[in-house]
Amino acid sequence: MIKNLIKMADTLDSLGLAKEANAIDDMIKSAAKSSPKKTNTKRHIAVSEVPADTLDDVMELGLLSGKVLLKHPDLLRKARPDAKKRAEWIRDHKASLKKGEPIFKGPNAYIKPPPPTLRLSPNHPSRLHKLIRLEVDLDALMKEIPETRIYGIELTPFPVTEETWDRMSKKEIEEMKKDIGNSRKRFLSMPELDELFSRSAEDLWAHYDRKSPLYAGDVPHIAIITPSGVVPPKFLRLVKG
Repeated sequence: MIKNLIKMADTLDSLGLAKEANAIDDMIKSAAKSSPKKTNTKRHIAVSEVPADTLDDVMELGLLSGKVLLKHPDLLRKARPDAKKRAEWIRDHKASLKKGEPIFKGPNAYIKPPPPTLRLSPNHPSRLHKLIRLEVDLDALMKEIPETRIYGIELTPFPVTEETWDRMSKKEIEEMKKDIGNSRKRFLSMPELDELFSRSAEDLWAHYDRKSPLYAGDVPHIAIITPSGVVPPKFLRLVKG
């Protein structure tokens, strides 16, 4: 039922009927409240999405960081088959790594995947490509590889819209960056990780930006940084269904 309602809302949105689409969204939320909730007995189970064509490689080699993937052009071509988008990906990753940013030093993952009631952007990767979900057992990973660090990304919503940002002066942008500080991205302590994983998917995705083509625009998510830049396959489990 919920999937059909989401398709209906998407159709209305594409026709410019935002008011009607929002009314369907309210119906989706109401239907979700009556659905049974699944609980997870483990505290820290993250979720990653990988292209279906790369699943065999991932289950053999593990989840690779952007830094490691740059060293495997054959795997990168599978993960980013479009040449133009692959070139952009390489450029962005190299620039980030040159700045010493941690975000691409470990594979990224959802703290919790999008709730079934959420209408994702038409440009969300999961709507453009066949992706497979994998659970990542962070508890077991951090126990066996205690040097593992978890880097939080987009921990708080961006304070202004993209349109406002584009209109801001360089001085205003620098001042805002100082105000934001490390509130949106930083290495997480265990209490912070506990707090994030205690939140519901609906809460985590409350500020999701439907205009964003990213996996989790304005949604708290993480980079899992091991010394090797790889999450070994023994800590991964295929999510069925």
